[in-house]
Amino acid sequence: MFSTTDYGPSRYIMVYGLEDNIIKEQIEIPESFSNVARKLRSLPNINNLQELALEMENYLRLSQYGFPHFRIEVWSTRYHKKTLIPSFYLLNKLDHKLVR
Repeated sequence: MFSTTDYGPSRYIMVYGLEDNIIKEQIEIPESFSNVARKLRSLPNINNLQELALEMENYLRLSQYGFPHFRIEVWSTRYHKKTLIPSFYLLNKLDHKLVR
């Protein structure tokens, strides 16, 4: 039997505001996007990244967000098999420009 800790619920998504490709702030994902975020954690492909990016773009435009770009990253935690020390791996990311 094979087991792993790398599956949807153990992955996490980070969203950052960018200016000149520099991270300026972390952005919380609204609770109302939980289904889209869950789908992205389970399958961190470009289609699911773009789906969340469009949802975030609409949300940020309505809240008059100040930075011109944002980045979405999907991360996985892996544990060393003997020491159990965690290490973090970027599974996928997308930089998205806000359309004003």
